[in-house]
Amino acid sequence: METLPFGSEFSPNQIELPALLDICREYGGNVAALDEAILQRFFSRHGHGDERNRSKLVMNCRLGLKNYRILDEAWKLTPVGKTLLSLKSDPEKMYAFFARHILLNLNGMGFVQCVLDMRDSLQRITLETLKPELEARGIIVSANKS
Repeated sequence: METLPFGSEFSPNQIELPALLDICREYGGNVAALDEAILQRFFSRHGHGDERNRSKLVMNCRLGLKNYRILDEAWKLTPVGKTLLSLKSDPEKMYAFFARHILLNLNGMGFVQCVLDMRDSLQRITLETLKPELEARGIIVSANKS
C-alpha cells in the first residue's frame, strides 16, 4: 500500500513556500531553530495566545516538509528541497516542479485518477467517500506521522 503525504499546516493558505525554503536552508539540521523560525514567520499570531496550539502548527508544518520530501530525517534540505530553493525566483517553474514531484513521486497521479473515476461514475466526492475509494486502489490516506 502507498501512503499520501500528510501536509496539515503545509499548504498555500498557511505558508509561503519560497520563504519557508529560505528558513529550511538557514536553519535545516537544527530543529529548535527551524521550529522557532517557522513559528515567527507563519504562526506567531495563531492559537489566540495558546503556545501549545502554535507548537502543534509548527510541528505539523515541519512534518509536512518531511512528508513531501523537502526535508530529510536530519531536517536538512533534500535534493527536491534544494531544487525548489534554486527555482524560488521563478515561482511558475518552482510550483511546476513541485507539482510534478507530487504527481510522480507522492501518489498524486493515483489520487487524481481516483477523483476522475469517481466523477465519471457520478459518485459524490467528499472526504468520507474518497478515502475508501483510495484505499481500494492501495492508497492510504494517512494522519500526521513522522
